[in-house]
Amino acid sequence: GLDLMQDTLVARAGGIGERGTNPPAAAPGTSTADCVNNGCGTAIASLIDRNGENMRGKFGDALICVITGGAAHLIRPLLTQDFEHEPMLVLKGLDLLAGGSRA
Repeated sequence: GLDLMQDTLVARAGGIGERGTNPPAAAPGTSTADCVNNGCGTAIASLIDRNGENMRGKFGDALICVITGGAAHLIRPLLTQDFEHEPMLVLKGLDLLAGGSRA
């Protein structure tokens, strides 16, 4: 995830210091901390976009792609493809498995 990638980069690459506090943007950073944020965010968004592109190529444009997870709201604006944001996807799935009706 985004936090793990940023934390690992800061901890393992000498001289970075700290990561920024702003949400990642699809633009070059103006400080090292912004570059950590933007670079990691863009890397994750690129991976997600590529997988979405591959899946749409396999299953067609009608495929609905969903993004979920703790940093999804930060990554979604960086995506070039259309992804639905479903922040409680896992809990909804567990509810369905438990016999609930909150789909």
